[in-house]
This record gives sequence, C-alpha cells and structure tokens, in this order.
Amino acid sequence: MDDLNEKEKKELEKLRRQKEKKLKRQNEYAAAYYDRIAFVLPKGSREKIRAYYAEKGLESLADIFKYLLEKDGFTL
Repeated sequence: MDDLNEKEKKELEKLRRQKEKKLKRQNEYAAAYYDRIAFVLPKGSREKIRAYYAEKGLESLADIFKYLLEKDGFTL
C-alpha cells in the first residue's frame, strides 16, 4: 500500500467499506432466510461425493443432500 498515493488509498478504502457492507447484507439475508447445516467428514470426502453425484447431474453439495432427502421421502 506504500506505492499508492492518497487518492488511490482513499478509493481503495472506499471499495473495502463497500465490500464489507455488501458482505454484511448477504450474511444477514442468509441468516434470515436459510438454515446452515455443517458436519465433519474425513479429508477428501467432499470431492468424492461431488464426483459421484456429478454423474447424476448434481453439482452443489446442497443439491446432493436435497436429492438424498427427497429420495428418502422427506420434503423440504
């Protein structure tokens, strides 16, 4: 940051504050409208799961777990 002049430093700080505000809004929205579920698996499990379900056309871990729940008869 030493290479920047005062105007550039102010602009950079402005962009940092804007990014922080945007992230805060996104986190507040997610907290209000979504549940977050976390669990721990052995290292490498995520990629194995993704590769397996990519063949079924599922890309995200959320889609995979929704698929499995629905297949088991559970509706969200």
